[in-house]
Amino acid sequence: TIAHFFQGGSLDGGNPGEDTSRIQPEDLTDDVFNFIFADPKKPVGIPESKIPKGTLEKMRKEFLYWYPMDLRVSGKDLIQNHLTMSLYNHAAIWSKNPEMWPRSFYTNGHVQLDNQKMSKSTGNFLTLEDAVEMFGSDACRFALAEAGDGLEDSNFSKDTADKTILKLTTLDEWVDEQIAAIESLREGEFNIFDKTFDNEMNTIVGEACKAYKEMRFRDAVVNVFHGMLTARDWYREYVVGGMHRDLVKKFIKVISVTLAPICPHFCENIYAKASKVIGVSGMVVDAKWPDLPKTDKVLSAQTDYIRTLSSSIRSTLSKQKKKAEGKTTLKLTISKDLPVWKTFILKTFKESHDAKGELLDNKSLSTKMKESGLFKNKKMMKNAMSYAAMLQADFRTRGIKALQTEVLFDEAQLVKDSTNILIKGTPFQTVEVAEAGENDRAEPGKPTISYL
Repeated sequence: TIAHFFQGGSLDGGNPGEDTSRIQPEDLTDDVFNFIFADPKKPVGIPESKIPKGTLEKMRKEFLYWYPMDLRVSGKDLIQNHLTMSLYNHAAIWSKNPEMWPRSFYTNGHVQLDNQKMSKSTGNFLTLEDAVEMFGSDACRFALAEAGDGLEDSNFSKDTADKTILKLTTLDEWVDEQIAAIESLREGEFNIFDKTFDNEMNTIVGEACKAYKEMRFRDAVVNVFHGMLTARDWYREYVVGGMHRDLVKKFIKVISVTLAPICPHFCENIYAKASKVIGVSGMVVDAKWPDLPKTDKVLSAQTDYIRTLSSSIRSTLSKQKKKAEGKTTLKLTISKDLPVWKTFILKTFKESHDAKGELLDNKSLSTKMKESGLFKNKKMMKNAMSYAAMLQADFRTRGIKALQTEVLFDEAQLVKDSTNILIKGTPFQTVEVAEAGENDRAEPGKPTISYL
């Protein structure tokens, strides 16, 4: 904040006695600091000092410009010393003005190299300068962002950095292809695939914004790079009539702006060369964050449903090749309601997650199941605990979506409308939708799969 007033242009301060025009150490009295650090809400008089009045006022103005400190970033090993003392010091100086205390601290773990502790003695060591020389700055930034956040030790992977070069190059070439072919791309009203892709980009931008604000850079990379590419790849594979021109333009603009904090040089390049196509000017570092509509939750739920079901169909088919041999119809049995006992377990898990942010442990769940009176014998209890274990595994993969108890759309109609997606790459020619009977294993949002 004010250190540069004392340093005289030298980072280490040099020798103050060599320049009599500089602020001298003996002039930094308690009265001077009491003036600089005084309550910002109250007027304060200029103290008697050899330091010129104008300089003192500049120092106070500059201090108040930077304070209070919004964020201090440091290592987890400093929590018990430097960071704690920082809080003590601020509390001591501004005991009556807690609004001047640090607003937040962010600590991170140590950096490993290829899952091993960095050590010069073992040769497992890499400086930032050497890393940039090997992979380039953007690939290094990408690998560091993907290395991990928080108190756990992060892992800089050379393989990730190396592969990032190829991934960015591939994306760069794709952008060139779209710029060249932009006039030939489809126009007009959006179809269901266009709407899905558009909605996914809106969702990704919202999630990425939240991740950046919370300094969760790995999550940001998952969204703005992997998430965007996955959404684009799924869209162009299944959309009828080719990609829509407006959505290709939106994709290029969105990914160049949202990925720029991680890969600024790469994004500056694609933003500049696509500027006429996407209707922008200037530099990407000056571009505003995309202001896009909020997520359409129903459309997002439909997209997740079709992707999950499509994956399940292919996974099941790979395990049941003999069973499906000679069959031409894919049968999907859909249920609108869950058995009461399954609803109870789902509701119990959801209540636990809402209250504590985690699922109920098995012992507590078992107690609640016995108290409910729904589980009459050991066999029912055993089946219920197996179902709970399946939900827990699904929760680790899909998060809160695994506990969704109601379907936000007409499941049967969506399956019928998505036939071409569901049977693509399979030996089936048609899809038959059936309603679940009392003994079927189908659940809302989770149809059973068979072949005819």
